[in-house]
Amino acid sequence: MQSKVHEALSEPVEALLDGANDETWSTVKKLHRRETESAVSGLSSALAGFDMEEETRDRMVKSLQDYARGVIETKAKEEAVRVLMRMKERYSKAS
Repeated sequence: MQSKVHEALSEPVEALLDGANDETWSTVKKLHRRETESAVSGLSSALAGFDMEEETRDRMVKSLQDYARGVIETKAKEEAVRVLMRMKERYSKAS
């Protein structure tokens, strides 16, 4: 399930951050919400056939939600590093 979440979020978020504009974060939030809800729905359906405690199921769902948030945070940090590197390059060229 995590690989599907990673695939659904990683490249689209990277592309959105690379071409950032005023709507980027609202678009990233919508993408996150949609893909996380889809993944949680799929996980819930897959777990429906198993006899497990609700607490265990809730922990698995929370873990998946946290993973999706982590994918976006990682991509945002990577983009911040790229921006900082470009700024340093421009500064050193201007000096």
